Amino acid sequence: MVKHLTDQGFSVFITGWKNLVWITADVRFDDYLLEGVNKSFAS
Repeated sequence: MVKHLTDQGFSVFITGWKNLVWITADVRFDDYLLEGVNKSFAS
């Protein structure tokens, strides 16, 4: 899928997440969208 999309000229961003420690156990995918992705585009 990624190769197909990039071959068509699309930019593809992949996010992986894993709750490694108890401190981040309550982090959800929404948190990555609101905090991680938005911060990367703001830079």
